[in-house]
Amino acid sequence: MTFEVPEDFLVEFDAWYKKEHLPLLMSSPAWIRCRRYSVVDSEPGGVTRAALHELADLSRARLT
Repeated sequence: MTFEVPEDFLVEFDAWYKKEHLPLLMSSPAWIRCRRYSVVDSEPGGVTRAALHELADLSRARLT
């Protein structure tokens, strides 16, 4: 996943992702882990964050 988060919203976005979004994802038995990255330069431009999700089983990746 890639995200175009405005510079003035990065702190709030990162806090939300860490405190709310990741715990929701990790509550699913299908999610193994998520690696997050700050993007310094992207093509096309604008992407400021990226996340790589590792799933055990895509068919069970539903969130309740």
